[in-house]
Amino acid sequence: LKIDKRRLVSKSIDILSQQVFVVLLVIFLQDAGLALNQIIIAFAVIFGLVHAPLILVERGTWPSWYFTVFSILSAIIFPTLILKVQYGFVYSYIVHWIFYTFTAIGFWIVYAKRKQNKIS
Repeated sequence: LKIDKRRLVSKSIDILSQQVFVVLLVIFLQDAGLALNQIIIAFAVIFGLVHAPLILVERGTWPSWYFTVFSILSAIIFPTLILKVQYGFVYSYIVHWIFYTFTAIGFWIVYAKRKQNKIS
């Protein structure tokens, strides 16, 4: 995966659109009377269901599980930041971006080692 300016801009917009959806859903669920723990459970179910098709499409490879598991874990982080921290939506966006940054670095390392092992 090549990271250039176009990729950084498109990924930033992708994360922003996801975070707008998250913020709106958190506010909607809170207005519907759900407590934070209920919102977290709802998010875990929604995020898990949305990411589960990756497991089928990718035939159960580890990246599909990686994104599914971390999406479910983010169900704890995002609503908590948004509801309990001043300007939490900004921190939620930052956490989301950091996740993708560390993921990209990790994938580069893993796939570079695999490529190196094939050459050796």
